[in-house]
Amino acid sequence: APHLGPAQVPVALDFLIRTGLADEVEGVRAAMVGAGVAVVDAHGGGPAGATMMPLFEGFLDPSKRAGMSHEEETAYDLVREGVVVLLGTLARHLPADATKKRADIVEVLLEVMKTPSESVQRAVSTCLPPLATALASDKAYMDGLVARLLEMTTKGKTYGERRGAAFGLAGVVKGLGAMAIKNAGILDALKVAIEDKKEA
Repeated sequence: APHLGPAQVPVALDFLIRTGLADEVEGVRAAMVGAGVAVVDAHGGGPAGATMMPLFEGFLDPSKRAGMSHEEETAYDLVREGVVVLLGTLARHLPADATKKRADIVEVLLEVMKTPSESVQRAVSTCLPPLATALASDKAYMDGLVARLLEMTTKGKTYGERRGAAFGLAGVVKGLGAMAIKNAGILDALKVAIEDKKEA
């Protein structure tokens, strides 16, 4: 991975994602994710890093699921799960002052989280803590993010959407620390939602 030139990096990642992440054999997928992480770790902080975000976003586009068969959706979810890991890896290489770019990555992950695939949602949840930690100083954004996740967790249209938001909320809280549960009023909001459900 370190020997790849900047122009070769997106080509290598595209190949790894297209051919490796949808492989039926879990060991192959894991090896390809590992190879992708190595590429991102080696080049994410350099000039090639700028080419990675659009590449990953292309694979995470939820509209691509439209019209897929069940088998195609399953394969696509495997790809998305791996790409989420790569996107989370890329986020670690952003400069300390790249607040907007981190927020952009969070927004991409929130969209991906709506995928009704638990493995993809878990992958998103794993990527969120370091992003939440890095964005903690942007209180307005984080308060809004927590509020949105709470809203989706309690009022999402589908079970998959609510579950994804709950995974996301867990990831954000992990990044912000336990005090976030109290400071953001998460427990109070969940109690109200539970009471409302009991009364419904």
